[in-house]
Amino acid sequence: TLVNPEVAGVVYQFTSGRSSALIAPLLGSFEGYLVGDGYSGNFAATKDLDGLVLHGGCWAHTLRKFRDATKEASKMAKLYMSDIRELYDLEDEANDQGMSAEQRVDHRQSRARPILARILRRTRGWKDIFSSSGKMGEAIKYLRNQWKTLKCFLLDGRIPLDNNACERAIRPIAIGRKNWLFAGSVRGGEAAAIMYSLVESCRQAQISPW
Repeated sequence: TLVNPEVAGVVYQFTSGRSSALIAPLLGSFEGYLVGDGYSGNFAATKDLDGLVLHGGCWAHTLRKFRDATKEASKMAKLYMSDIRELYDLEDEANDQGMSAEQRVDHRQSRARPILARILRRTRGWKDIFSSSGKMGEAIKYLRNQWKTLKCFLLDGRIPLDNNACERAIRPIAIGRKNWLFAGSVRGGEAAAIMYSLVESCRQAQISPW
């Protein structure tokens, strides 16, 4: 599923798996920012592309991991979650003020950088406190491993904090997938992807078929 926050539309592509070899042809000579979770296939797919692709991380995925860790380390998990929500509060503020991409990046540079510094400081020495196999350890490890991509939104005001738009676009298909798991064919899957792309793009552009 490919979504551009600057365009009212979505493109679904049917593939037989999630390997980088299947993802790369979808990107072609694309140059820009690719926002997603920490799936290694995204990085491998863009490694040998002619275009320059920078990866943006997903703060929603990061928040979810700390939410999963609340039973194990409630106080610490809530501190991380509070910091991440501050980043989203800044985005809401920018949206409310109708900031341009240029204004938004200045807003992020001045207001979000201190929050990011606080989050990173909190991860120091985490291995002395939490097991790497526990939920909190996994959340912090994910945060540190994805740090470069997670702070990418500071570079350009057009980069979203997460890939939730893509997640929302694919949710209806994911929910119904069990109903047609063993039905159809590759050709049918490709045809369905085209129809889904058309219908969902019309919906997002508020174009009624009636």
